[in-house]
Amino acid sequence: MPNSLGFCGPDEGGKILEHLHEGSVSEQLVSELMKFEAAYPFIHMIAKSTGNDIFDYRVPEAYWIGNELLNQVEMKDFYAFSHSTLKGRDKSVTREVFRTPQVRVIPHHTLYVLMTLELPLVKGGPNLNNEDKLIEQMEACRVSWGKVKEVGKNELVVLKRPLVRREDVISTGEQVASKIKYDSNIDAFKAIKAGDYVSIHWNFACEKLSRAQVRNIEKYTLSDLVTMNTLTAKLRKTF
Repeated sequence: MPNSLGFCGPDEGGKILEHLHEGSVSEQLVSELMKFEAAYPFIHMIAKSTGNDIFDYRVPEAYWIGNELLNQVEMKDFYAFSHSTLKGRDKSVTREVFRTPQVRVIPHHTLYVLMTLELPLVKGGPNLNNEDKLIEQMEACRVSWGKVKEVGKNELVVLKRPLVRREDVISTGEQVASKIKYDSNIDAFKAIKAGDYVSIHWNFACEKLSRAQVRNIEKYTLSDLVTMNTLTAKLRKTF
C-alpha cells in the first residue's frame, strides 16, 4: 500500500498481489522485493546476522511483526547497518541511540518508524503545528494489529488501539473501531471472520495473525514505545 503513495519502494503492488493470489514465487517477484528501500536492507541484515536465508518466513516476520530472531541480532551488526547502510541517518543521533544502555534497540519496523519520524524533531526542537499529523503518519506506517468486528466485501471493521501523544510520551490509546481495506482474493482472507486478528499497514489488512503473532506484535510494539520514549527524554537533554 505505501508504494502506491510514493513511499518505500517501487509501485508494483499489483504485481505482488498477483503472486499472492496465485501463491507463486518468481525471479521477477524477488527482483521487485529487493527494491524496497528500507524493508529489504533491514531483512537482509537480520538474515545475515542470525544466519538465516533472507526469505525464510521468520526473517521478514521478525522485522514486520516480531519474533525470537530479533533477540539474536548482534548489536555490532545492527549498529554498523544503522550507522552506514541506512540512507539519510544522522550519525550523531545514531551514536547516542546505541550509547544508551537502558534501552532495547532492535531491528523492528515500528521502532524504525518511530525513530525516523520522531528523533529529527527532538534534535531540532518540537514542532507543535505538526504533532497531530506526525502521530497520524506514525500510526499509518507502523505495523499495527486489530480484532475483526465486521467483514464486508472489500472492507473490515477492526478494533485497535491507535498511537496517541500525551505531552512528550507516545503510547497506545483507548480501543476504537476502524475501517480498513483488504483483498478478499488472498487465500488467508477468503474465510476471514469476526474474532480473527489481522496486521495493518497504511489502512490495509496485510495478514491474518495467529494468537502467537498477536502476542509478539504487542510485546515488541510496547518495547519499541518504551525505547522511543526513553531515547527522546535523553536526547532532549543531549541536544
